[in-house]
Amino acid sequence: NLDFKWQAGATATTANVAGYRIYCNGGLINPPTNVGGTWLAKASSEYNTSYTAAKAIDTSISTYWQPKTVTNEWLEFTLPQEETLMGATVYFYSNYARVYNFQVFTGGQWKTIATKGAGDYHELFFPAVKTKQIRLQFTSLKYYYYARVRGLRLYREGLIKGTTHSQTRVIRGRYSCHAV
Repeated sequence: NLDFKWQAGATATTANVAGYRIYCNGGLINPPTNVGGTWLAKASSEYNTSYTAAKAIDTSISTYWQPKTVTNEWLEFTLPQEETLMGATVYFYSNYARVYNFQVFTGGQWKTIATKGAGDYHELFFPAVKTKQIRLQFTSLKYYYYARVRGLRLYREGLIKGTTHSQTRVIRGRYSCHAV
């Protein structure tokens, strides 16, 4: 085991520190983690009972959500509790979504974190934001095809909250700790 303990310097303040990241040889050793748990899913519409909003997060790559129409559609997820998110991966059935907004509900309103274009797989990374609700808002589709979402993963910060950390997998190298 390798045990870390640190403290702020004499002139530093920890009042606005969200947590700490530890690096070894320049590589992050406490990366973001997947947000698990039971999420609620709802959508602007569902094509039929085989393509419900819940199919987008059922962990099966062979099922997906499909809306009834090709315009002004959205897919929304509610987490069991508020999380500090910093990334997401969105999987599509095909690259029919030309443009969509990845949004979070914060401060009483929807805020667009990223706008993405065509592709069947997108990784999004953004400044940390606290939220309990996420929405994919589809603004443009390829031809007249439906938006089909087959998966969504959300990532929390992975920050160390205190001033100590124990590392069981020890890597030889230079370690450093950075406040975030």
